[in-house]
Amino acid sequence: MTRPLLPAASLSATRPTPTPAGRCQLTMLSAAMALALSVISTDASALAFGRLNVQSALGEPLRAEIEVTEITASEADGMKVNIASAEAFRA
Repeated sequence: MTRPLLPAASLSATRPTPTPAGRCQLTMLSAAMALALSVISTDASALAFGRLNVQSALGEPLRAEIEVTEITASEADGMKVNIASAEAFRA
């Protein structure tokens, strides 16, 4: 046995009407979300790493070459590579 569907007009009568304060909160929330999304950069840049060639032996300080693929000349010019301090690994 199925129930007959209610018309849309009767459905809206059961829902509470938003108050002006509720509309203001919703508008402020929408504005805050729009601002947050506009601040986040949509350009996600990432480097792709290729082969890793370790040149040091076991027990020696690490000496390695890491191939960086898919990099532009301007990205390569601005790239700064270093190893984190020992304190960073302990944290």
